[in-house]
Amino acid sequence: MQYPMNMRPPSTIGTILAASNISGLTVLGELPDRVAEWMVLPECVTKVQADNQIMFHWAQHSGQKQNDLRADTATYQRVGMSARAVVTNPYAVMRGSKPRGYQIIGMVKPPSPRYPDIQYFRLLLKYIPSSQSASGTPEIWAVTYIAHSQYSIKRYLGKAEIVGI
Repeated sequence: MQYPMNMRPPSTIGTILAASNISGLTVLGELPDRVAEWMVLPECVTKVQADNQIMFHWAQHSGQKQNDLRADTATYQRVGMSARAVVTNPYAVMRGSKPRGYQIIGMVKPPSPRYPDIQYFRLLLKYIPSSQSASGTPEIWAVTYIAHSQYSIKRYLGKAEIVGI
């Protein structure tokens, strides 16, 4: 496509941010008390935050499969809404593979008819103590999220604590 001289083509970054509903510093929601209690953090914090990096992390790991949801920017807005739903109503929680890391798992509606098998999202979270945060208060950040089918989530649910109904 040819663009007039006074118009630039949209950048990949701009396309990703325009397609998502996570742009800049975003609060995804508050973790339920039962999840915060399970995490046994040394400081009281339940607000889960995200920024543009979560969308770029998601986009940078796309294309591993021909029909990969992560390569489909048309689903990004629905994915962002699903991430919010998982934060506020998780089904399961587990320790992450890194120190101060956690994972929450939630049931979601498929983000598009093209991906009917996606029934779960797994969000990777990171706790930042107040002594190390830029704000001077404890923080929980969503690092990335991974879509799962009923089949692919089984190995994680086997290690997780069920906290939802």
